[in-house]
Amino acid sequence: MKIGFDLRSILEFKDEKELTKKRLDSNILSLFSELSSSGHELFILCPVDNKSDNGKLTKIKKVFLKKYKSAVSFKFAFISKTDISNAARRNYIDVFVVADKEIAEETSTFTDSILFSHSNDYELLKNSISTRISQNRETVIPENSKSENFPSEDKLWLKRYRKGDAKWSAAYMSPYDRVTISNQDWLDETAMEFFSRRFTYGQFFNNVNSLSDIMYADGIRKGMVVPLILANTPESLVTLYALYRIKATIAPIFPLSTTEDMENKLKKISEQNRINGYESTTLFMSDLVYGRFRDIIPKNVKTVALEITNSMPRTLRFAFKHIITPKMGIKPVTYSERVISFKEYVNKKAPKVKIDTSFDDTYTAVQLYTGGTVKPKGVRLSERNLDCASRQFYNDRFAFRRGDKIAAFMPLNHSFGLIIGTHVALTLGVDLDIIMKINFKRLDKLFIKDKVNLFGGIPNMFPAIRNNKHFKGSDLSHVKYILSGGALIDATEKQRTTDFFKSHNSQAEVHDGYGLTESAGGIIYDGVPNIGVDVKIVESGTENELGYNEIGELCLSGDQIMQGYDDIALNANVLRKHSDNRIWLHTGDNAVIKSNGKVEIVGRADRMIKVNGEQVILDDIEELLNALPFVDKSAVVKKADSKRGFVPVAFIKLKPDLQWNKENQAVVEQLYSEKLTAYAKPRKTSVIKEFPVTAVGKIDFRALETLAEKGK
Repeated sequence: MKIGFDLRSILEFKDEKELTKKRLDSNILSLFSELSSSGHELFILCPVDNKSDNGKLTKIKKVFLKKYKSAVSFKFAFISKTDISNAARRNYIDVFVVADKEIAEETSTFTDSILFSHSNDYELLKNSISTRISQNRETVIPENSKSENFPSEDKLWLKRYRKGDAKWSAAYMSPYDRVTISNQDWLDETAMEFFSRRFTYGQFFNNVNSLSDIMYADGIRKGMVVPLILANTPESLVTLYALYRIKATIAPIFPLSTTEDMENKLKKISEQNRINGYESTTLFMSDLVYGRFRDIIPKNVKTVALEITNSMPRTLRFAFKHIITPKMGIKPVTYSERVISFKEYVNKKAPKVKIDTSFDDTYTAVQLYTGGTVKPKGVRLSERNLDCASRQFYNDRFAFRRGDKIAAFMPLNHSFGLIIGTHVALTLGVDLDIIMKINFKRLDKLFIKDKVNLFGGIPNMFPAIRNNKHFKGSDLSHVKYILSGGALIDATEKQRTTDFFKSHNSQAEVHDGYGLTESAGGIIYDGVPNIGVDVKIVESGTENELGYNEIGELCLSGDQIMQGYDDIALNANVLRKHSDNRIWLHTGDNAVIKSNGKVEIVGRADRMIKVNGEQVILDDIEELLNALPFVDKSAVVKKADSKRGFVPVAFIKLKPDLQWNKENQAVVEQLYSEKLTAYAKPRKTSVIKEFPVTAVGKIDFRALETLAEKGK
């Protein structure tokens, strides 16, 4: 939890100048040490009359913090005296110790406050904080609650929530306001780094505001759809938040899309803008990919080319421009009236514009794409959707803390990369380690060299981590949170990866996230639905709710669910009003709600086949195979069969340096005989050197189905 202290409650001082000579009492340091070792995040807020002299205050802060560097860790910020209550709110302080009765009353309206004076008994303070922590950790409903009605009525997952978890889920904010307000006390801290170059929140916000003024002068307005085809760079994030400030509709597109896919999306966006009264569209694109798509960009689209080398250190910038990109066959962008460089664009002179950045749920904030190449679906997400998905992380259910570092390698067109990997991290003061392209073979660099301690990846990454020889002998004790998402991860894979990190001194466990683009990304973590989200399981093809432990289609409802698709004709089958008059998202995924209230994802509907009319879950077969000691990873797909409809076919990747032999074959056949019914047994089991993967690194099941049909 976040425990905050108004400095006046624990230290007597006349003004900030005295802080260089003052020292915290040993009793307070002892309390801090105890709270910190229990996993709590500590904040000291120091009230001042005038915050304008930032240079002087920064020096005082450094001197004050230096005294305690080896003793205890806490965050320290100078706050205007009239702004202390607001500072507690914007820093999501769960328990706030204050010296002023009026401030105590103010803060008690949104969090737990304790009135205390440095002259009082410190044991009393310790007990008061302990009591508030215990109260915050009481479950929302009794832990012994049992099923009585349908799962959606009982909501037994609420016993996984603590009362303090919902504290910061009341007021909604726009993405721009959420990030800027949450960090206004920490402008001198690192927001992101790129090839070891650091950028503070102050620098980031200045660049965002300046760019948004230029965009506004250039005609970009609220609701105008702005496509982004960007590699991960600091400039990409500046562009993203500048557009959030203007409230344009942001449409990130995967930079490695096919030309056909890209052409379809750009034409669709251009037409959307035309219908809404905007004759031209502005496209922001990394220069790295411009050459691939320049011939399919519509004529009414103006392109701003972002140079990926802008923020690189000088030596690396030279190497990229003159050695690396020429070797890759990438030619420099040819600029024209329709194609302008980002450098030239940001140097334009524009008046400062006053923009209403307050929460606005009337427009589409982001349009993410999902579905096929020929007919891509644009998923429309509102500011409410984005904020609901983000606020789940503002309590201590998750390990995100100010000063942590996350590997930011997921592209902005991916809901995880856009929301958790970028927005949540920036809001909570987590340092973004921006990575343009992830190298599966050298994931060790993220943890050992860059010292990333928060990591979110797809299941296919974890074998690559475990089999990486560069981790040998390394100390990963700093790693604290590992999240798997984007595809199902089975229990064996989770345990193997957790064991790997524990063997390298880390206490991190692998957590399982489930979500869809249509649900603004992660919506169920470790089987527990997000706060404000309701869940039900229905009989496939109907709206009839099933009971506990019955497999059916997963349906979701709440503020995190999309506004709809850009093609409204597609909404009818996915967003349905049930008899309770609520809109439910039919996910197309099979799941079950256990009697303890946890949601277990069984798999996509297309990962469940019928063999002679009998149901077979392909992911279940994979989990059995993955548990074998010689199997690194497996994948099971369907193959058409004239007699049975479909049959399962298995592919196995062996662990490094192992060979397939008769003994392995016998073990697999024995497993099938002991664990699977006759109709569920794979008709063929093949060893594969490397799995085919999609553009984002997931196993390409369609490619495997093609191999299976060919009998390979």
